[in-house]
Amino acid sequence: MAVVMVALLLCLLSGCGMGTSFCASKQDEQRPSADTARKILIVYYSRSGDTRELAQVIQENVGGDLLELQTVEPYPKEDEKIAEQAKPEITQGIKAILKPIIYDVKDYDLIFVGYPIWRGTIAPPVTSFLIQNDFTNKTLIPFCTHGGNGEVNSVSDIQKLLPRALVLNGFAANGSNVENEKQNIINWLSKIQIGE
Repeated sequence: MAVVMVALLLCLLSGCGMGTSFCASKQDEQRPSADTARKILIVYYSRSGDTRELAQVIQENVGGDLLELQTVEPYPKEDEKIAEQAKPEITQGIKAILKPIIYDVKDYDLIFVGYPIWRGTIAPPVTSFLIQNDFTNKTLIPFCTHGGNGEVNSVSDIQKLLPRALVLNGFAANGSNVENEKQNIINWLSKIQIGE
């Protein structure tokens, strides 16, 4: 009887009522509070607009802030001229100069990184962004558009650039078919347990 009285007294002192539920449930203890929610940044570079479309679909499904990288000197519109300009940038490590950005990577936990595939890897503006910021203990999720060869070396190149970040499985879409990729993106987000 004394044990029951002590239990009732403890329950009353803790502010619990005598309803049908226990004073505290494991479910309530495990429910994350709003301030522990992940902060998401979706950063991308898109010359043609294809990668931008993917970024917008991702934002529609996971929320977060959207950041488009822009270079001080725009790249040419013609594919041949882009390839000509990008070759020395990629092979010689020349970094594209970016316009100032308004978001700070340190404020985010989860960062989607979108880019077109140029010469088998990440477009130079995205490389510039990656090396100019500290991604230690951040989770990165790559997504890209390509001309038919998939992500090629881009994900492994990101891993080499950012050995202290966790790089998850990415998403690759053929640039000529981006408008039909919405459901595939949603399925991918669900598979990696990021989407709604």
